[in-house]
Amino acid sequence: MTQACWVMYKIIKSSNESQAKQLYYLKAFETVCELLEDPEARILRIVLDCIYEFLRIGDQFLDQDGENFFVLALGETKDLDKLENLQDHPQESIRKKALNILETFFEPDE
Repeated sequence: MTQACWVMYKIIKSSNESQAKQLYYLKAFETVCELLEDPEARILRIVLDCIYEFLRIGDQFLDQDGENFFVLALGETKDLDKLENLQDHPQESIRKKALNILETFFEPDE
């Protein structure tokens, strides 16, 4: 599993907008997000890196409404709740990565 996550991370890290959207339509983003509940910290670190890269690419190529496609997709699922729950993870590195994603790409709740 760890190797598969690393491969996905390498692919998304070097992707452009259209390639990233293709990965989304092929359910790669959804599959990565499903791993937000994996019990292994090393997998979670890679998953969070993958999600960060998807969101980063989305920020570079906003849709016609000025929205990040991947932020919208994550926000429409329970995966955003999973991400928020990782702020309470026992490992500090996981908490920091989750918090960084939330602070960078999502507006705080009022």
